[in-house]
Amino acid sequence: SLRQLEDAAGKLCAFFSGRTSQHQTIGNIKSYIQKNYRDSSLCLSKLSDEFHLSESYLSYLFKESTGENFSMYLEHIRMEAALRLVRETSAPLSDLYLETGYNNANSFRRVFKKTYGMSAKAMRDSLNA
Repeated sequence: SLRQLEDAAGKLCAFFSGRTSQHQTIGNIKSYIQKNYRDSSLCLSKLSDEFHLSESYLSYLFKESTGENFSMYLEHIRMEAALRLVRETSAPLSDLYLETGYNNANSFRRVFKKTYGMSAKAMRDSLNA
């Protein structure tokens, strides 16, 4: 009876320490993404190398913890940064894709318009009007 309680307590401790470790890992990964989203080569394989996890496990863990896959999460981070740049700076719109980690301006423009319903130029123009 006492032995069963000790076993149960040990299993609970192991379970919760594993969850804390996963939570910590995801926190570290999210922090890394926040610091490195400008890197256009940032991808799941780069993260898996950085954190010594397989791509499939990292992908599973990320989706399980955040509710979205890595690429969508990265896109949201990049678009938040783009919105900040459009609203708060006078940075040339032609350079925004470089500042936010996109490989080319067309991809950036397409995602910006899909996310915000208007181009970066139209948004800046409306803010300045």
